[in-house]
Amino acid sequence: MFTIHNSANGITQIDIIGDIGENWWTGEGHTLDSVRNKLQNISGDLKVNISSLGGSLIDGLAIYDILRAYNGKVITNIIGATASSGFVIALGGDEVLISENSLLLTHRASSGCWGTADDMRSNADDLERFESRVLNISMKRSAKKKKTEQDVKALMNEERWMTAEEAMNDWGFVDSIYKPTKVLNSADLSKLSNIKPLPENFKQPEMENTDNSLKTTILNAMGFKNDAAIVAENETLKSEKAALEAKITNSADSATLPLKQEIETLKGEISNKATAYDSLKAEYDALKITNEANEAEIARLKAGEVIVNSADPLNPINETVETPEKKSKFLPKNEALRNLVQNLTSK
Repeated sequence: MFTIHNSANGITQIDIIGDIGENWWTGEGHTLDSVRNKLQNISGDLKVNISSLGGSLIDGLAIYDILRAYNGKVITNIIGATASSGFVIALGGDEVLISENSLLLTHRASSGCWGTADDMRSNADDLERFESRVLNISMKRSAKKKKTEQDVKALMNEERWMTAEEAMNDWGFVDSIYKPTKVLNSADLSKLSNIKPLPENFKQPEMENTDNSLKTTILNAMGFKNDAAIVAENETLKSEKAALEAKITNSADSATLPLKQEIETLKGEISNKATAYDSLKAEYDALKITNEANEAEIARLKAGEVIVNSADPLNPINETVETPEKKSKFLPKNEALRNLVQNLTSK
C-alpha cells in the first residue's frame, strides 16, 4: 500500500513498504505510475519511509529518478531490512537516514530468460546495463569514502547485509543513524506488517534461534497462521481428500460392475468349452489308439499266412497263403521223393 500522511513539522511523509513493481500474484506493489500519481499533489519537503526487499529494478530506477527530480528536499528513511531495488530507491534522497537496527543490501541484477542462444546473450547484455546503473548510483555516495568501482562491484557480488554503521561509516550510503523514538510514531508504521519474510539465502545464522514466543508474535503480526491453525486446516484437507477418494472409488465401482459381470459370464463359457474340448480330445485319443492297434494287426496279418480282404481290411479271408517257406515244411525228407514232389508241384 502507498500511504501519504503529514507530520507535525509540516513535512509530507509517504510509505514505500513491500514489493517494488507490481506483484504477479496480488497485483499490489509500488510502481512508477503509483508513486508519480501520488507526488503530483504534494509540494514542500518530502520524507519517504522505505522498507522493501526489492522487486522490479525497472520500477526501482524510475522511482529513484522521480525522487531526484522532486521539487523540494527529499529525505529517505530506511526502516528494517531494505535491499535490491529498495536499496536504489533509498539512495534517491537528498538526505538518507537509517534506524540503528536496520540492514541494507545491494547485489547484482538477475532475471530469467527463455529462447535462443541470441536471446540469452541479449538478456545478459541487458543485465549488465542495469548493473551499470546501480553501480553509478552507488558510486555517487561511496566515492566520498574513497571507494572504487571495483570495491562496489565486489560488494554487489558478495550480497552481504550491511549494518547501519557499515552503510554509513564504510560506504557512505547513508548520512546519519537514529534511534527510534515515539516521535517517529507519527508515521503510519502499521504498514510494517506488510513486510515479507526474508528469503532463505538472506538469513543470518544468528537469526535462526529465535525465542518461540517472539517468533509467534512476529508471525501473527505478519498475518501467518500459528501451528494450531495449520494443524486444523491440515485435518480438514485430509477429510476432504478421503471423501474425494471414496467418491472416486464408488464411481469407479458403479461404472465397472456391468463389465465385471460380463467378464465372469465369459469366463464360465470359456470353462465349459474347455471341458467339452477335453472330452472330445479324450475320445479322439481313444480312437487313435484303436486305429493304431488295427493297423498293427493288419500289418501282422499281411506279413503272415492270410490273404487280406482289400474291401474290408479288418476281416481277412480265411485262406492260408502258401509261401515257399511253408511249402518246404511239407516236403519229404527223402531226397528222391522230395525231388519228385517238387517236380509235380511245379507242373
